[in-house]
Amino acid sequence: MRRLKILNNPNLGSAVAKEERRRRLRQVIYPRFDFAEMARRSLGPTWRRVSPEEQQEFVRLFTDLLAESYVNNIEVL
Repeated sequence: MRRLKILNNPNLGSAVAKEERRRRLRQVIYPRFDFAEMARRSLGPTWRRVSPEEQQEFVRLFTDLLAESYVNNIEVL
């Protein structure tokens, strides 16, 4: 698994390399999730009542939150 290769890479194990490790993990996980669809469904009927700009902002924030949470959980393993 690409995630394990990243986590087990000795060059990415230091505190200094933390951001690079997290960047690589995000590259692996982003294609696996449809964050826009997840964000839309999480708002339910409210999604249709907000402007397209608000929808885009919500998708961005939702994506950041979920990706950060996922990366945090992976790093703990």
